[in-house]
Amino acid sequence: MKKPPTAPPVYRPQLRAAQAKAASNARQNSIARLGPPVYSPQPLPKALQAKAPLTNQGPALKPRQPLLPSGPPPNHVRPNTVKTTPPPRVNGSVQRHPIGRQPVEAKPPNAGRPLVQMKPNAAVSFTRSNAIQRRLRVTNIDFDPNGGGVFRHGTIEGADQATFIQNLKNEINQVARYAGFRGHVNAVIAGLTAAANAGGGLQAADVPALTTAIADEVINQYGAHGQGAAMGALRNHLEIAITRLLVDRFQVAHGIVMTPAEIGGYDLLRNVVGVDNMSRRKGQASELNHAQLPGPIKTAVDAVLTAIRAERTKWRKIGRRLNIKYFLPAPNEQFCADVCGQTGHYQGNHTNNAGWLPAAAAAPVNAVTTAQANVLAAASAGLTAILNAAGNPLAVLQLGVAGTAPTPFGVEYLGLVAAERMNLNNVNVEASVGAALSQGISSFVEFNMPHAVSRLVWDVVTNDIYISAHYKWRLGYNPWFKINHYPAI
Repeated sequence: MKKPPTAPPVYRPQLRAAQAKAASNARQNSIARLGPPVYSPQPLPKALQAKAPLTNQGPALKPRQPLLPSGPPPNHVRPNTVKTTPPPRVNGSVQRHPIGRQPVEAKPPNAGRPLVQMKPNAAVSFTRSNAIQRRLRVTNIDFDPNGGGVFRHGTIEGADQATFIQNLKNEINQVARYAGFRGHVNAVIAGLTAAANAGGGLQAADVPALTTAIADEVINQYGAHGQGAAMGALRNHLEIAITRLLVDRFQVAHGIVMTPAEIGGYDLLRNVVGVDNMSRRKGQASELNHAQLPGPIKTAVDAVLTAIRAERTKWRKIGRRLNIKYFLPAPNEQFCADVCGQTGHYQGNHTNNAGWLPAAAAAPVNAVTTAQANVLAAASAGLTAILNAAGNPLAVLQLGVAGTAPTPFGVEYLGLVAAERMNLNNVNVEASVGAALSQGISSFVEFNMPHAVSRLVWDVVTNDIYISAHYKWRLGYNPWFKINHYPAI
């Protein structure tokens, strides 16, 4: 009779003498536990038990609370925006405080709701760990208000990825121009699936770039079968098909899904531009003329342009007759506060971190803050001490105080201000309005509009303007529209 096969030797760790003795005792004890000893936590020493629990939420470290803007939508300030808070005033003059320039995170009412599928809106999913695989992704669509400054991405994975890949396979199998490529389609699709499932998958900055990456993979896979050049000759048709199959598979997060009103407004603009002229590229907004704007959107745009125009006109008329309080040295943000506080619909600086708008120019030079520095640099030691002291320097200099004459240092200050006023003119004072609005961050300034298409961005350097339904993504398009030939501001 044939002997049963011998089991392979099993590795048994060698025990130290003490461990061997303990194991022997355990075998002799009928109630001994089977298996290795299990760690059991020991109580803290009595000296430590009396202390408060160790936590990072004690009185020394308080969790940061998000700053919520006041007022109903569309006045929500997003992390893409830096908003200005005017400083307090003292005795009708200026109290010198810097304006806070912190990005403000506003949590939308439904931001905590779970991820869902909502097609064909083609918006984006909440940011997820980079460890997740099996994905096709458009990166950095917009900030996630719940994510501490991280981005949301447009992601296709799981069942959506399987549907996209199957639809692409069907395209090759059913469209006549691909008839010669059907023999290797299974191997090619398997290779594309493997590429999407490897590491972070196939990722790109926008839909055209993701489309190109997928087309490259398909062409490379056909190259392994001697058909790469032939499929490459059909790249344009292939990329059109890939884009069409991609845009309705993106997973959607409730926080940035367009409302029905936003969809309606956005689609009005899309119909004016025409689908063939719409842009899905970052840095390249879709374009239309001001005269082509649908009535309600045009009214909203004109309301913001009128406010900007009025503010610029006011300061242009003031010119070098600027109030003496604006020449006090830093941190004197009173000019910025007065400009920003009076300009209707003002939201703050738009950072363009997601990159949908063209690269922003540097914020323009503020001639008023330059004058502040020049006054301080030319001041005597006594006047410098007064200007740098806390409190109200103008009151100390007896400037603007009824029934009193300026002190000698007050006379010196007025002379320095008069000299700096000569360096100012209507043009650079008007430019300083744009500089104040942009807060030294970039040339993009954001305003809210009384419409579902609720955001207008003005480039204070190029004078270009753009509008958007609050950065929300639809059908993979660039969220912004550039408005050309608008009335001068």
